[in-house]
Amino acid sequence: MSEDTMFLWQSVLVGIGITFVYDLLRIVRRVISHRQWVVSLEDLFFWLCCTVFVFWWMYRVTNGGMRWFAVAGALTGMCLYKRLVSVPLVTYVSKLLQGILRIVGKVVRLLLRPFQAVGKSMARKREAFNQHKRKIAGNLKIWLKNWWKVLKIRLCKR
Repeated sequence: MSEDTMFLWQSVLVGIGITFVYDLLRIVRRVISHRQWVVSLEDLFFWLCCTVFVFWWMYRVTNGGMRWFAVAGALTGMCLYKRLVSVPLVTYVSKLLQGILRIVGKVVRLLLRPFQAVGKSMARKREAFNQHKRKIAGNLKIWLKNWWKVLKIRLCKR
């Protein structure tokens, strides 16, 4: 196989790899919801990294020359992957991960149930303590007012 043919096949594989990594990012977005500005920032970062990688790869392989058939090969790899693999991969893997996360969430909630009961009990005790504290503070205020009146009366008698 000639060197140009190998380079063309490598560029097709690079296109497939880029699209596969982007599909992984899409799967993460389906499993964990993102705000629109975060999605935009992720896309910007992803495509900047891809641009740097592709130019570095082309520079290394072609000694600085630009080969347009490599760009066409990468686009071909992207289109092939997108048409043949992308939709089922993203759909089924994200559904699988969502199911796994749902099961893990149920298990975690089940394991945390005793701690929730303890937390509710402690919250009730804290509220009872706060009510008791307010009652004591109110009684203390009344006691201090009465004590102050008595002190003023005693000081005024002298």
